[in-house]
Amino acid sequence: NKVHFEEVDIVNSIYDLIIKQESGEDNNTQLLSELNGFIQHTEGHFVNEQRLMEQYMFPAIHCHESEHASALSDIRSLIAIYEKTQNLTDLKQYFSHDLLTWLENHIATMDRVTASFISQQKGA
Repeated sequence: NKVHFEEVDIVNSIYDLIIKQESGEDNNTQLLSELNGFIQHTEGHFVNEQRLMEQYMFPAIHCHESEHASALSDIRSLIAIYEKTQNLTDLKQYFSHDLLTWLENHIATMDRVTASFISQQKGA
């Protein structure tokens, strides 16, 4: 859906900034801004999903919530470490692999099941 495509655009922008910084470009302020924007966007996305799950009484809400909380915790931890160390290694791994793997799995499982349930409830 549209929100997931927006997230991909943000992730691509962050990854580009990481690559540029590795090449010597001083874009730390912009990178931190993008990282914080990613957190805000993701929080908004998760709040919206939470609202829908509550509205339609999705039975696996706690499992879905737990995945969201874990994902936000991971990125906040990575950003905090980056702010202290300025080491790009973990950020690069996260945005080039770990997050994308998580997103693909989360969308294919949690989001798909949730969307199917809500769609059925709307049609009922």
